[in-house]
Amino acid sequence: QNGGGPFRFMTNLALARILRRFPHCDFACAYGSAVFKQRGYDSNLSSSSRSSSRSSSRSSSGPMLDIIIGVEDAENWHEENMTRNPNDYAWPLSWCSGSGVKRFQETGGAHMLFHAYVPIHEAGTEGNKPFTMLKYGVISMCDLLEDLNSWRTLYCAGRLQKPVVLLNTTQEMNERLEDNRRNALLCAILSLGPTFTEYELFHHITALSYTGDPRFLVGAENIHKVRNIVDTNVGAYQDIYNPILRSLPFVHQLPLSHSDNIKYERTAMSADEVNSIIYSLPSSLNSLLHFKTEDMLAYGKRDPCGHETLHHEIQDAIKIIVRQASAVQSVKGLISAGPLRSARYLREKWGKGLRSRLSSV
Repeated sequence: QNGGGPFRFMTNLALARILRRFPHCDFACAYGSAVFKQRGYDSNLSSSSRSSSRSSSRSSSGPMLDIIIGVEDAENWHEENMTRNPNDYAWPLSWCSGSGVKRFQETGGAHMLFHAYVPIHEAGTEGNKPFTMLKYGVISMCDLLEDLNSWRTLYCAGRLQKPVVLLNTTQEMNERLEDNRRNALLCAILSLGPTFTEYELFHHITALSYTGDPRFLVGAENIHKVRNIVDTNVGAYQDIYNPILRSLPFVHQLPLSHSDNIKYERTAMSADEVNSIIYSLPSSLNSLLHFKTEDMLAYGKRDPCGHETLHHEIQDAIKIIVRQASAVQSVKGLISAGPLRSARYLREKWGKGLRSRLSSV
């Protein structure tokens, strides 16, 4: 399940060609505003960028293409990638062996290594201006599967709860991906009232992994990011989550009214049934949740305010998970990017955050 919808710039063919520059990987996905439409970017596109998007290429002035790569053997993968693409590795990692890069990757944060502002050229045009800039993150498959299963950092798990384009995957990854998205859906439903709109549901799912993200606290991210993602990708979210919604016996869709916004209603449940749903959530989240029986009773009885305690408890738990992993991973990203790329990245991030705050005034 890719989370379909029309791709904004890149076709599957162009994305597959980009992936071929790397050594073999077991999993890869593309995401972000360079792949899916996102509100707030159209005004930054030149006419030449719009024209080039029809032929799967664009000006490098557009948003950076984001890719996650999952590998079985990080040491060997980096050894080969440093031979193929040595310029991707900025100082000080450019001085390291594959073993050293692996140790850095798997130390703290989300156990990932990111390379930003990697120029991608059309075949045979390496001397010309790149048609896109790439940011890619590398993670060992064992860490990726663990995050999907337990939400240890909610870094990759959170990204994969949103629409992505799957470029390479395995059967085990597909199964874990489905479980991860089901858990995100359950968290959102536990945080909402007895009736809720489709938009509210998708908004809650998208906001999960940004809860406690330090980038928002320091003004280095667009404050409207969640809204911008959901508004232009409702169809992609429907492709992902509607089949899971239909499988839940305690949620059903209300008859359509004159409003275009689809509404859902959850049925009354016992405290044991609510507890069973909570118990099924990922272990890292579950270990931080402490609900009282009366809270679960109020939720199960469809008390209009019965969800509020559950919502705050889930939010507080996710903040703890996200804040620590994201803060460390952000610092690692600045180191792996090197001083020049880091300065550029911070300037663009803070600029994006500032523009979003000014537009709200």
